[in-house]
Amino acid sequence: MRSFTQARAWRILVIDDHEDPRNSMCHALRLCGHRCRGASSSGAALGALLSFAPEAIVLDWALELGRGRQLAKLLRAHSTASKRPLPIFIVSDGELPDAAPTLAGIDGYFAKPVSMVRIAEALAEIDRASKRNQL
Repeated sequence: MRSFTQARAWRILVIDDHEDPRNSMCHALRLCGHRCRGASSSGAALGALLSFAPEAIVLDWALELGRGRQLAKLLRAHSTASKRPLPIFIVSDGELPDAAPTLAGIDGYFAKPVSMVRIAEALAEIDRASKRNQL
């Protein structure tokens, strides 16, 4: 079912402390041709960062009673230190403060329920930008 505007398959880490949304998103991403691993906590996410080596992250902003922002900053710091770009997208049930995603180094925001088309478009744009930067 790989379609949309997707140019390649990605390794995507989905971080959500609620099992149903995490499993549903991973299932949908796999149907779109991506490899996906889910993590239910900050600790599990950091373990998967090392063992799974994701190429993109989808993070629930309300993770563990609002710890999504702190985890996003930590993931961004790891990405910067390793000199490996790691797009981080957040999902949220509601509106976010305007500066919150920028302060945490977030690349994109999706309101729940998340559209796989929007995720595919965001990943395709990152691929296009990467190719332009290589020229």
